[in-house]
Amino acid sequence: MENFKKQHVLPELVNSGIFANDRYVNFHSHPGTELVLLTQGRCKMEVNDQVLEGCAGTLFILPAAQEHSQINEGFVRTIYISFRWNSFFDETPRVIDLFGDRWIKIWMKHIYLIHHRIHDDFTESISGILYSILKRLTQLENGRYKSKFSHSALESTMELNIEEMAKHSGISPSYLCALFNKQFSKGPITIALELKLKYAERLLCEPYLSIKEIAHSCGFGDANYFSRFFRKYHKCSPEEYRKSIGRLK
Repeated sequence: MENFKKQHVLPELVNSGIFANDRYVNFHSHPGTELVLLTQGRCKMEVNDQVLEGCAGTLFILPAAQEHSQINEGFVRTIYISFRWNSFFDETPRVIDLFGDRWIKIWMKHIYLIHHRIHDDFTESISGILYSILKRLTQLENGRYKSKFSHSALESTMELNIEEMAKHSGISPSYLCALFNKQFSKGPITIALELKLKYAERLLCEPYLSIKEIAHSCGFGDANYFSRFFRKYHKCSPEEYRKSIGRLK
């Protein structure tokens, strides 16, 4: 294990933090590559004579030892981490749209919490989470998690929640439904709900999560509505479904 550490096979955390302010951040640099996830508001990053713009759900990638500034449009909140890694990672300044991905935000938050609130040595755990983030970013940029649709409007709407579909698709609701029905033989709302329920099935295998937490994670604002819809689809309640899983183990 000691030899494994010395080889720095996994990325090494340099720093992590949360920024919550509206102030301008002057030009500065970091010894490691920096990932900045914008979770609230809008801002711009100036780096290498480039201006990178983002809103909530945007991840900025900033190179090590490269000066950059942050121009905020009002109050913003970000989670940021910087790291070193001997293996190759493309640190070209750029933005990545994470609207269709929830895991990177969760993992970055976990790194921050472990780094600042747990005093034991969790270096290897943090490096493992960091590795997962960087691998998933590579996969997202390579398009491994993107479905191949025959119309670009379908691809964009699959990454949005139900409320955002009509606003962001760029087409009329009726045409959007027609596209989905042609491609999948069902409408976008039905598909979105089915995907949420599939995800709920996975979360119900985790005994430490409450039904309310699962409902929230799956995009249901009300746990009772989630339970009613789950029963309609599965002919049993989420609690009954969880017990049936336990009996099968």
